[in-house]
Amino acid sequence: MLKKLPILSVIGCLSASLTQAQSLLPPVSVADLNFSVPGLLNVGIWQNEHANQKYEYPSFQYGFAEGDEVILTFNTQNLKGTQNLAVIDVATNTVIYSKQAFQNIENIRFNIPRKAVYAFQLSTNHMLDRVCRLLLQRVPASAATQNFACNVAWKMVPDTVFTTQQRPVIVKRTYRVETIQDAAAYYINSGSNAAFKGGKSRISVPVNLPVNTVKWYYKVAATRSQADIDKASASVDLLVDLTRIAARMTLQSSFAADVLGKGVEALTQPTGSSYCDVYLLDTQNIEAFLNKENFSHFREATRENIQAGAVKVPVFKPGQLYYLGIRNPDSTVGESVSVEIGAIVADEVTAMQTIKIPVSVGQKKVAFFGN
Repeated sequence: MLKKLPILSVIGCLSASLTQAQSLLPPVSVADLNFSVPGLLNVGIWQNEHANQKYEYPSFQYGFAEGDEVILTFNTQNLKGTQNLAVIDVATNTVIYSKQAFQNIENIRFNIPRKAVYAFQLSTNHMLDRVCRLLLQRVPASAATQNFACNVAWKMVPDTVFTTQQRPVIVKRTYRVETIQDAAAYYINSGSNAAFKGGKSRISVPVNLPVNTVKWYYKVAATRSQADIDKASASVDLLVDLTRIAARMTLQSSFAADVLGKGVEALTQPTGSSYCDVYLLDTQNIEAFLNKENFSHFREATRENIQAGAVKVPVFKPGQLYYLGIRNPDSTVGESVSVEIGAIVADEVTAMQTIKIPVSVGQKKVAFFGN
């Protein structure tokens, strides 16, 4: 008849079996070192020559896996004097094993609490240097770490130090249209009539851009007969076009730049039957233009000898005042020019959020081991 064992007995047997299996793993050699530990005489001479500096005693660094058992043997070949040993977790500066005032150590064992790099630091109490030998072995906690690489390689890697700040961050952006100049017709005299009969062959239309302007456009159409003027005025409908673009941008704000890039193609083109010159000017050049003196203008948004067209202005500063300078190039016949100007403006909702800001960018030494 089979006899049932108590559950606790079965668990105890399994635990004992596991411990026995681990103990069967052979020790793995880590280091076999012959070196000299500087005596107090040489240490004192160095300190006299390097005031306020800390003397670096011999230190050997190796990586160990969590659960490793370290077997340490230490021999002093010249027997006078004693040595001191400290085994320190490099990252936390925690001492996991130490021994003071010894000459020899034979197969001392201690356990590794976590995977890390450990420094074996040695010093002597004797006046003269000590000639020593250090033998290190490890017993793996399991077969999985039997081939763990203990040699440590140090590499310099980028190290950025951050701080945090509360800053307003845009959480929502919508787009709307703002009319800068309603559709209007301006009569511009010819050059000769302006000179001899009064009137102006050049006019200016101010363009006062809103602060949050994303893009702005203008439409012009040059005509001579009243019928053409009425037709041109009907075709200059910039507000409708820009409202459609702004709505698309709001729905797909991540594609706003692409939408704006295609904005001119989305505009309805006006019609005209005469010709005019349209110059984009800043405040420093508008008077020179009107006085028929030398002036500078923005070529990207200037149109010369144009009947009608929709123009997207590619270069500008939001919140700045510009002018459209319009000229009748004909020397004998006056004309009417219809003008409408509009801007797409961004409305933004912000919220305070914590963001990381780099304070300094440097390098730090990182250990590579265990592979």
